[in-house]
Amino acid sequence: MEILYSWIEKYIAVFLVFVMMSYLIPRDTYRTYIRFFMELVFVFLLLEPVLTFLFQGQNKSGEDFVRSFTKEMEQRQKEAEEMTYLDWDYMDTAAGYLQEMNEGQEGE
Repeated sequence: MEILYSWIEKYIAVFLVFVMMSYLIPRDTYRTYIRFFMELVFVFLLLEPVLTFLFQGQNKSGEDFVRSFTKEMEQRQKEAEEMTYLDWDYMDTAAGYLQEMNEGQEGE
């Protein structure tokens, strides 16, 4: 029942805001556009409970996707941390080869 009350409160609040906006618009030509926009918003507000009921299962699958994505990203981060040690070893080895090459060229 609380869901119904919150939906009605939302509908009334939007209705009051749009009524005030319609009185503040100075020209009748703009009022037609504002009225069209208001009607679209009211249609979406009326359809909101139906749409949330229909797509309620997809939210759970979305939450599952987010959980699996974060788990996979944590795993990738751990792998990347392990790979940094390999990168440093590679850099040390490459630096040693460069130093040997420079020493060899200086000796000639």
